[in-house]
Amino acid sequence: MLLAVTWLWTDEAASETFAIGGGASLLSDQGSDANTHAFNKWGQHIFGEMSLGGFRDRQDGVLQIRFAHLSLPGGAPDAPDINAWSGLALVSYRFSDTWWQAGFFGGLGFYRILPKSPGAGQVPADPTQTVIGFAAGVQTLFRVTRKFDVRLELSWEYPQTDLTHWTIGVTTAVGYRF
Repeated sequence: MLLAVTWLWTDEAASETFAIGGGASLLSDQGSDANTHAFNKWGQHIFGEMSLGGFRDRQDGVLQIRFAHLSLPGGAPDAPDINAWSGLALVSYRFSDTWWQAGFFGGLGFYRILPKSPGAGQVPADPTQTVIGFAAGVQTLFRVTRKFDVRLELSWEYPQTDLTHWTIGVTTAVGYRF
């Protein structure tokens, strides 16, 4: 038993170069003119990442490609909700310990904004558009086993849409390292 626990927590786990995974987010659109409540929308994402190598003994740079779907309120009062699909390239700088990592990230990508069909009493406000956007945040990773980790993030995203949308997200994700 002790041998199995030792194997799960060895420093060898920090040497994996690639990871894949996915997660879910609670979102709050702080830029919208719509009358919305905080953190009442959802998002989900999948990702693939590659370690860029350690800069020092306990620090690491990471490149992550992330594909996400966000549900946001319409950009004006009484506007229907919108769907946003994004593809982001993010660079992270993480400080590491044996069983956890913490750091910050930032990057940019493309957002595809698709308004939902208006319901009764709603007016269309957001046009269909593809735009460039920015993302930044802080993250913490906890090693569960040698291959799996749990990730917590606080993020900010700002797609350059015609009507202002910038979101704050609280995210939980799971990663698999290989």
